[in-house]
Amino acid sequence: MVRVNQARSAFDLARKNRRMTRALLVTEVANYDFGIGDEKDLFETLIIYTRVLVGFYDALYNFNESVAKFEREVFSTNR
Repeated sequence: MVRVNQARSAFDLARKNRRMTRALLVTEVANYDFGIGDEKDLFETLIIYTRVLVGFYDALYNFNESVAKFEREVFSTNR
């Protein structure tokens, strides 16, 4: 159960990070559209968002895997 809680905490943090970087990306796209931002800032933000998104999916996978392992352990001991 400890592993599940740790994985859940990591997933919650990854979800918050994804939300923040998505907002940053939307802002950079708007700045670029309005002519305020340049291509360099937009592509750097896109790279950051992509890295955070990879971390989000990794945290999601780890959470699902820890839940599955926990369920396997619980149901195998109840038989």
